[in-house]
Amino acid sequence: MSQCRMQGKPLWKRHNFDASTPSRCKRCGVFKTKRERLGYRRQRNSLRRAARRAPGVGESSRSSTVDAMSCTICVPLVPPSGNVLRRKYRHWAAYSQLKATWKRTIWALVSQKDRSWLEAMCEARKPMRVEICISHGRKYDTDNAYAGVKPLLDGLRELKFLYQDDPQHLSLKVTQENNNTNETRIFLSEA
Repeated sequence: MSQCRMQGKPLWKRHNFDASTPSRCKRCGVFKTKRERLGYRRQRNSLRRAARRAPGVGESSRSSTVDAMSCTICVPLVPPSGNVLRRKYRHWAAYSQLKATWKRTIWALVSQKDRSWLEAMCEARKPMRVEICISHGRKYDTDNAYAGVKPLLDGLRELKFLYQDDPQHLSLKVTQENNNTNETRIFLSEA
């Protein structure tokens, strides 16, 4: 941390800003600007509030539910459509920020029991069935819905919840509901 507080050096030399989190120092966590710090806090707090307001009663229905061979995750985010993904998130840094947001949110909402089961399934290289239900105000075209869940699937793969996202190891089904809850439900089970 003492390396981050060197006086007389420009900001980019004092802090270690990398590509995965370009607005935050890797060593000490300081933000480049006050606007980015407040935006991060606002996003974190809204995710916490949405997790508390999620439908269902009790801790298990709020974050995730488990049966013998399945896991359901209710995420208070909506993935962008394929067209928005192609335009707004074309740059690799913007795409990696989107993917990191999905990873952080999913990691926070999955219980330890679910994590251990999903990591064991990944380690055993088992094929998984993933059903994603997007609830939002305006339905996407089918091809845009499937293209839009790519950052979500990449996040699941990087969290070691999926072994690969190729057709041999993943069967994917994306559905949509037309309501204003703005949430995504992810159902993971063994194929």
